[in-house]
This record gives sequence, C-alpha cells and structure tokens, in this order.
Amino acid sequence: MRGVDLSVYRFDYDLTLAVLFMHPDGQIYHQYGNRMSASADSGLSMASLERVMRRTLDEHEFRGVPAGAAAETRGPSVSVEKLPAMARREKAGKAPDCYHCHMVNQAFDEEAQEKGTFDPIVAWRWPPSTRIGLQLDRDDQQMVAVVAEGSPAAAAGVLVGDRLTSFGGRTVLTEGDVQWALDAVGDAEEAIVPISVSRDPKGLDVALRLKLARGWRVGAPEDLWRATMWRLDPRPGFGGPMLSTAQKKALGIAEGVSAFRINYVVTWGDHARTGRNAHKAGLRKNDVVLSVAGKDDFTSMIHFHAWFRLTRKVGETVKIVILRKKGARKTLDLPVIE
Repeated sequence: MRGVDLSVYRFDYDLTLAVLFMHPDGQIYHQYGNRMSASADSGLSMASLERVMRRTLDEHEFRGVPAGAAAETRGPSVSVEKLPAMARREKAGKAPDCYHCHMVNQAFDEEAQEKGTFDPIVAWRWPPSTRIGLQLDRDDQQMVAVVAEGSPAAAAGVLVGDRLTSFGGRTVLTEGDVQWALDAVGDAEEAIVPISVSRDPKGLDVALRLKLARGWRVGAPEDLWRATMWRLDPRPGFGGPMLSTAQKKALGIAEGVSAFRINYVVTWGDHARTGRNAHKAGLRKNDVVLSVAGKDDFTSMIHFHAWFRLTRKVGETVKIVILRKKGARKTLDLPVIE
C-alpha cells in the first residue's frame, strides 16, 4: 500500500481480496470482495467476479459515468506511510518492508487511541448484508438468497428472489457494493435507508425503506473479523488450539463443552504485560481451559479472543476453570488489564 492514495482507493482495508472497478476520472463503479466470519473467500466465486466485470463494462460503455458514484466525496490525498502512526515508524527506521492493507486501519486506530477519540464501533466497519438480515447469492450477488425472519430486511419487505438494484441511492451489483453503502450509514441514531429491488415476474423496480435501529451494525463476537479483532483491548494474554472431540474424550471432558490448550502466553512485544498478568494469575502453557467467566461454548480461538475483547471490562476479575491434570480442575482469577 505504500504510495497508494487512500482518498481515491477507499475500500475495506481488512479484506483478503478487494477488486475496484474505476472510471478513468477516478470514480468507483463497483467493489468486489467481502469479509465474512466463516472464511475469507466464503462470498467469492469466479462466476460472480465475471458477472460484475461484464456488467460494469456495460455500464461504462452505455452510460459513460459510474452510476451512483458521483455522490462520493474524498478528503485530502494521503498514503499509509504518511499517517502519523506509520510516519513515526518511518522516521525511526522501523517501517515494514511491505505495508499490508490492514495496516491502514491499524494506523487510523492507533492515531485515534493516542488522541483519545478511539470508538470501539470501528470494529464493525463495512458491515455485511447479513447484519441487516440478507444473504446474497454467491454467484449472482444481486440475488437475495435468504431473508432472516424478524430482521430489518424482512421488515422492509425484501423477499427471497428479489434482485437488489440500488442501496442508499447507489447502484449495487455485489456484496461489496452493499457493504460500501452500509458503511456510510451512521449508527448513533435510527436511520432510514432507501433501497430498490427488481421483483419477478415483471422485473419492475420496487422501492422499499430499510429501517435501522440505533447500534444496528454491532454483531455477535463470533462475527468480528480477525484483522480488526487483534487490534482491540483488553486482551487475555494467552491462547492456543481448540481440542478435538477425541482429545476431550481422552481427558474426560464432555463433548458439548469447548476446551482449548494454552500453547502460548504473551511475553513479547508491546503487549507482554498481558502475558505476565496471565502468568501471575496462575495460567501456564499446556493448561486446558474449560471455561472463562462461565462461558464454555467457544467455537474457535478467534471467537474466544473476540468475545474477551468485546465483553470484558478493565478492572474486573474473570474466573477461569482449567484442567492441569486429568480430572483435576482448578479455578483461577484473572484480573482484566489494559
């Protein structure tokens, strides 16, 4: 990302893959790529990529201007290495050989933390369509495949089989377009977002109003994207792999209980204090963690780390149940620190 103008190439910097379709004047037609908690490529396919490429070419040839893109506003030109957090690394000779995309958000977040203006809501940047109750078809990302019962999308009248044509005044072809539009919607108060769908059999556009309640973009801990999650505090200071069913059985742990074995305690880098805190509380490598604050249904290590960061408060004490030897359980008290 070194030298890339962030005022022009604005996209979800935590993505694994981002494709921008751009008019020669710098306006963006469409975005392809998304992040889903299931996997980095769960919403991507060659069929959907080819489709948006062909459709965008049609827009360019027949319209000559990006539909809906004219309303985009940009700030002053800046590149990641010139953002304050990274500029200091450059000056100190500690700049990375390669600026990865996720380092853009890292730089913005570090600057906000230093200024005392950091808002944890940024963890929910670029919310996916599932946040409003929609699941779009992987190969045809205008097509609504699922509408969650009781969701904002259902309340707005979106139906399975509808094709999204515009969202918040912007022409959409992809999940990335929907996330772009959703990211522009505030969450401090109730919002009404106009959307249009093409509905069979006549294919006529139907205008709908999507009502989003305050705080709508915040999802469950397991939905938090990994690149964003690693930057958040507070941190437990330890982690390790989840145990398999066979491993749990061998240790006498019920199948329905999540468990993971600690294979690292953070004693290095900027957050070594968290590992020292965990060690002081009695946690050791090879301990098997059975529950944290009474929670024993973690689906992955990412889920555990996200849950800890989003739900634990600095100053509280968390009870952790561990298994150090088969059958011998022990409860430890872990103070939550910054």
